[in-house]
Amino acid sequence: MNMIKIFIITHKVHPPLVNELYIPLQVGKEGNIYPSILKGDTLDNISKKNDSFSELTAAYWLWKNYDEIKYIGFCHYRRYFNFYPSLFYKRNHNTIRISGSKFLTTRQTKTAPEKQQKKIIKLLSEYDIIVPKAIEFKFSILNDYKKNHRVEDLLETQKIITFLHPEYESSLKNLLNNKNYLHVGNMFITSKKIWDEYHEWLFSILFELEKKIEIQEDNYQRRVFGFIAERLFNLYIDHNNLKKKE
Repeated sequence: MNMIKIFIITHKVHPPLVNELYIPLQVGKEGNIYPSILKGDTLDNISKKNDSFSELTAAYWLWKNYDEIKYIGFCHYRRYFNFYPSLFYKRNHNTIRISGSKFLTTRQTKTAPEKQQKKIIKLLSEYDIIVPKAIEFKFSILNDYKKNHRVEDLLETQKIITFLHPEYESSLKNLLNNKNYLHVGNMFITSKKIWDEYHEWLFSILFELEKKIEIQEDNYQRRVFGFIAERLFNLYIDHNNLKKKE
């Protein structure tokens, strides 16, 4: 069994970081962006929902179709976990936004995949999950969602959780009303066991929500399930007392 893979969710031909640790996974319904790339529209998939589920279509594919692995991670073609903050130009907390060839040169000479893999496995021997550093909002999570998205969708999610997973009700109220920070991007690294358990829980909620709301026409706001999942990811960590490394 492979120890660990981190999947880069992409629709670009050349994600800047590809090696035996970082594996591109193409989302959407286009033809292959290059031969032999893993594609989220094969096997058991929800690729046709990519406009509204965003990177979660890849998360679903990995949950359903990729088993021979002990640890699994998830990032974006332009956002990566930064395990070596002294080496890179930093933006967006401890993730890296690629800034030209310097990144490629640096990772080739100083961050070989074997070194990163050892560091990640060591962290996961001490923690349940690796997450990006939290982003702090000016308002509570509920009020921030109300300011930036259609709050009725989040309130409908709350009803669904109360019905399907009532044991989460108190934790959800606390998250929405008393906290003002989130680990965003639906990015994390964990064991395949936790990955599978989390996504089984998550999609039980999102597929029910899909039946009850109308997806907006706006290209940004139609990514509603990705936005909701960011909140539910933090709920899952808090409620299950997962030990996290930022």
